[in-house]
Parts: sequence; structure tokens; C-alpha cells
Amino acid sequence: MSTKLTKYFGKQFHIYEDCFEQENGIYIELEGIKEYSVNFSESSDNRYNSIKLLLSKSLWKEIREKIIDDYEKERKENER
Repeated sequence: MSTKLTKYFGKQFHIYEDCFEQENGIYIELEGIKEYSVNFSESSDNRYNSIKLLLSKSLWKEIREKIIDDYEKERKENER
């Protein structure tokens, strides 16, 4: 049984919360991607840590459009 609570999904991505870790934040899972880059930077005092992702423009467009479409649907439903 899955513990994933899906927020958004597409062919190559899944954005979700874990039902046992909802207070911890949102997970972003990327699948089947061929072009990407991941950088992790950490400062010596742990005050500045970052993760940088480079995704293809087509994947970013798919993620962005899915989030915007779902937001618009929810907004229209709430206006009723």
C-alpha cells in the first residue's frame, strides 16, 4: 500500500506528500529523465545549504502546466 498523497503528476514527475510525514514537506520525484543536473552546496557552518536542479524545458513546461491547470480547476470549483 502506498503512503503517497499525490498533489500533481505527469509522465515524468510526481509531486506528493507522504501520509506519515506530511509536516515535513513535499516530495518531488522525477522519472525517466535523460537530461538533468543536480548540484548540492553546503556551507561550512550549515547556514546556507542548497540543491539546484537543471531540468529540460519540456519537463518544466509539463510540470508548470499541470500545476496551473489544477489550480485553475480548483479556483473555479471554489467560485461556485
